[in-house]
Amino acid sequence: MPKFAHLSDIHIGAFRQPELKELLLEAFDKAVDRCVEERVSFVIMSGDVFDSNIPDLSSVKRAARKIREARETGIRFYIVYGSHDFSPNYSSIVDVLESAGLFSKAERSTKTADGLRLEFIRDPSGAAICGLSGKKVSLDRADYESLDKNSLSAEEGLKIFVFHGAIDELKPEELGMIAGMPASYLPEGFDY
Repeated sequence: MPKFAHLSDIHIGAFRQPELKELLLEAFDKAVDRCVEERVSFVIMSGDVFDSNIPDLSSVKRAARKIREARETGIRFYIVYGSHDFSPNYSSIVDVLESAGLFSKAERSTKTADGLRLEFIRDPSGAAICGLSGKKVSLDRADYESLDKNSLSAEEGLKIFVFHGAIDELKPEELGMIAGMPASYLPEGFDY
């Protein structure tokens, strides 16, 4: 089993106050530094890495620099959109940074007669990674409802499913008002 890290809901660019913006970036720097110290093979980023699809660019520049430093040590990054990263036209800062080679989007999908088919990315460690992005106002529910789960269960080896969303059965009471999805929407047979 490869060693990997899982980061989510970082919300880079979330604050207008310089002190809060700096604290958030320091926390991100420390998390990535810890990944380097622990010598993880890869990092899963399951959405809301940024607080909007086009966040404050000075924060993006700093985060990109930190990711690049980690990439230079051999760590790979895989990401899906969260509801804050999501853009209805699929053009966001996530796409810009992916095109620069800083990470790979784990969601690679095709609509087929059998439903939404996901393509696995095979990490050099052997892990097979795929996922679905989160979308605003639970628009991603339709993706889960049409998911071709048979093709996902056929994949062999260590499998990781990356997603951004609340699971109804696991939500604490105080988050009851947040739209979620039932656990049955998730594909079976994944190791993580």
